[in-house]
Amino acid sequence: MGGETRLLRRAARAKIELSKRFSRHGIDAFLHQELRGIRGTILDLGAGLRPFAGLLPGGTIALDHRPRPDIDLIGDAHRLPFGDETVDAIVCTEVFEHLRDPPAAAAEIIRVLKPGARLALTTRFCFPLHDRPGDFWRFTPYTLRHLFAPLAPTVISQHSAYQTLIVLLIRLVMEPTRLNRVVSPPVLVLCTALWGLEPLIGRLLPSDALTSGYLVAGRKPARPSR
Repeated sequence: MGGETRLLRRAARAKIELSKRFSRHGIDAFLHQELRGIRGTILDLGAGLRPFAGLLPGGTIALDHRPRPDIDLIGDAHRLPFGDETVDAIVCTEVFEHLRDPPAAAAEIIRVLKPGARLALTTRFCFPLHDRPGDFWRFTPYTLRHLFAPLAPTVISQHSAYQTLIVLLIRLVMEPTRLNRVVSPPVLVLCTALWGLEPLIGRLLPSDALTSGYLVAGRKPARPSR
């Protein structure tokens, strides 16, 4: 019985990890590109369980609103414990949809970034409820450009419309129901196969109106030289 339970737990973890590979597709490359060459004080804002820690430079400060393994600092995104213009880069992945007051948090990010410092942020648009009950918002590119306007942000769709449909199906079958315990393994295998058809089918569904989320890259303007 114990061995069977361990196998079931291992299978469940494997399914979760596979589903995250789809829903987080593109974030690794985005962070690698935006953080290239960054030095100084780097803040991982809302670090949680630090799923992207391996991509961040050594010495990154991991901040979360509650104690967790590998968290360096407990704090509130709406009132960051940093002085004005003291941080060289901020990474904020999958956090803004869970904040009660995103405009206040955006203002704090802008406040603490040094002139010339960077922001690399990801958040959700067309995505199921998750981390309930702390799931409050979904963002359009227009909202994100407005929130981070002083950083002249570039906002990129994380998934194509076709990939988003697959992500939504995966998240649906990952809901903890008795039926999904049976249905999810073959559906995940099918979705893995369908994912590889993106270069072909993605051209047939070229709409930018549907994406699971957005990648936001911004930079605070440098002070003009005197």
